[in-house]
Amino acid sequence: MNRGQSQHALLGKAASKPDNRQLMFRLRANTTMHRNPHPFFMICMLVSLMTPAQAEPLDDRLERTLEKLNPHFSGHESVRIDKDDATSKKYLLLDFRYNQKPEGEMLQTSIHRICAAVLDNRDMVRELTEAGYYMVSVAFDRKHQYDCLP
Repeated sequence: MNRGQSQHALLGKAASKPDNRQLMFRLRANTTMHRNPHPFFMICMLVSLMTPAQAEPLDDRLERTLEKLNPHFSGHESVRIDKDDATSKKYLLLDFRYNQKPEGEMLQTSIHRICAAVLDNRDMVRELTEAGYYMVSVAFDRKHQYDCLP
């Protein structure tokens, strides 16, 4: 008894020879399981595995990163300072609001905490650099702004 006949006997079927359609189906099933995936399929899989943070707009990323801080994050502005074409610099101004603005050391602590939340996030720093930002600044009112220094 050969291998094909023993399989039929185990299944309770008569020990007959399988027809050509059954053989072709088995041949196709066995060969398709061992093929290498198409390169386009692999590229699609890699793109789908990208982290959502990479596709997320800057507004949403900033909101998500800064929402847990004590002063309320109320938005951001992109400011370009043009002295001449060679020294043009782009700043990201983060706007926060307190019910009552702290003074002295408490203000410094708030600035440090906000700057650390942005500058310690390597993905965000890379994204800001690629977008052409030179500096990140924090503001609590229209009169004063504080630069974040690494």
